[in-house]
Amino acid sequence: MAPRFCVPATRRILAADGGTAVRAVVTGATGLIGRELTRQLLVRGDDVIPVSRNGGSLPAGPRVQAVDLERASMPRELLAGVDTLYHLAGVAHQQAREARYQRLNVDATVTLAREALSAGVRTFVFVSSVKAMGPARDERPRDESDLSHCVDAYGASKRAAEAALCELLDGGPMRLVIIRPALVYGGPLRGNLRWMRLAARLGLPRPPERGGRSMIGLADLVDLLCRLPREPWSDDAASSPLIVTDGECYSSQRIYDSMRIAGGRSPRRGRGSLVFWWLAALGLDVLLRQRPGTHFRKLFGWERYTSRRLLALGDWRPRETLESTVGGETGAPR
Repeated sequence: MAPRFCVPATRRILAADGGTAVRAVVTGATGLIGRELTRQLLVRGDDVIPVSRNGGSLPAGPRVQAVDLERASMPRELLAGVDTLYHLAGVAHQQAREARYQRLNVDATVTLAREALSAGVRTFVFVSSVKAMGPARDERPRDESDLSHCVDAYGASKRAAEAALCELLDGGPMRLVIIRPALVYGGPLRGNLRWMRLAARLGLPRPPERGGRSMIGLADLVDLLCRLPREPWSDDAASSPLIVTDGECYSSQRIYDSMRIAGGRSPRRGRGSLVFWWLAALGLDVLLRQRPGTHFRKLFGWERYTSRRLLALGDWRPRETLESTVGGETGAPR
């Protein structure tokens, strides 16, 4: 028996800001970004159809529709009358097999875009990642055109999906907007942010001032995503990726200091030995079965990006920094 989907009737009402409400589908709706995006769209008065692989429920709002995009098509009734499709579903962690990145991050994305195009969806928002740009060559902030060879399957799959979407949708009736967020903070601690908080709590030596990376706050990223269907400047962004950062450069030392202050401790003075941190990072590589040097590069390498193009297009501006949000649990991988 075919699954039944409870989809609200198409409607045009005034949004909370006085504009016309948007009817949107959000894939990956139970993830960190998808959950907050769904909540904010509802707050703004939009019709939202949240979708995830296993379905379920959110604290407030409509029931999450269960659609496994890796194995099934998006039911056409979920796309009926939809203005904007936000595609956030995908494989993000670094331990998946390469074939799965291809199936879900590339093939399923292109299939979904074809289905949205056929259903008459107006805008397809693809949340990609700065990882699609490959690793940095030096410490200079990179713009959207500064690409290098992708060395990991996740980044390669995101770049392949971007290229396939551009080829499919370029010049067509459905507008494509590609967003490349930097590392996202503002949710449960993960990755190196979690390790830095642990280091601060354990009183480990302060990291040396070396390296730096760009990040973006969850609230700022979601605010941008909510604006896209309504902003006239988003037409100028069509089919060309947009990097999203908060404009700050975060070294491991700065992150460590932030975590100490958030934990009620004063910042340490001086700096720890680089050898100590190299050994600590090597221990994480062994613990997590990653290639030697992986965590040291993440902690003390350079990964800086610029949102100059995005800022020139419209009036969206980031309002958060890591320090302004670190009082709660912060950090999510992108």
